[in-house]
Amino acid sequence: MIKGIIFDLDETLVNRTTTMEAFLLEQFQRFQYHLTISPEAYVAKNLKAQQNGYVEKQQAYTDFCTNSLQDLGLPKKLYADYLKNYGYKPQAIDGAVDLLESLKQTYTLALITNGKTVCQNRKIDGLEIRDYFSTIKISEEEGIAKPDLEIFHRALADIDLPAQDCLFIGDHPQNDIETSFSLGMKTIWVKNEKYEAPKSCHAIIENLADFHEILNDIKHKEAV
Repeated sequence: MIKGIIFDLDETLVNRTTTMEAFLLEQFQRFQYHLTISPEAYVAKNLKAQQNGYVEKQQAYTDFCTNSLQDLGLPKKLYADYLKNYGYKPQAIDGAVDLLESLKQTYTLALITNGKTVCQNRKIDGLEIRDYFSTIKISEEEGIAKPDLEIFHRALADIDLPAQDCLFIGDHPQNDIETSFSLGMKTIWVKNEKYEAPKSCHAIIENLADFHEILNDIKHKEAV
């Protein structure tokens, strides 16, 4: 019986791509006199260097500056600016906040996210979703990151539920879905065109508006 629902953050509740695009455009304005490319190129090249968020930001800025023939003294300044300013204007995935509101009375909710503590907390608070979750695990704060099983175990311990009574929803095939599936959780993969589908999951979702229908289908199959 599903009693707990554990969420990923980026590309599940927060539209990381549009949030980062908007931030990079603002960052370009702050550093434009040090740059020799257009705002559009600055955004595109940095997004490519970040590889959907899975390259550490300081390294991504170094790669961007090297590949784009920019001033090689810039990476540290850009990274410091990122830590200072990223996350204050998060953009939600359509329906994310409404979904949390609809679930809060019935299920225990938790959040596990990889990323910098200060930036992830800004996004959580910017969307005003902190109070929906009984526990929030951020990789930098915990000292471990998905797909390490320990960060899942810590979240489960906090909500006092076994994995078999929980469902995990996230966009990364391995870090989110295959790992939680291996623990015995039910899983919903948020379809992300940047990745191939996970090898094992219980359902795939493209729009959060379909969450309740998919959840009910999983629960029905579980009861059979």
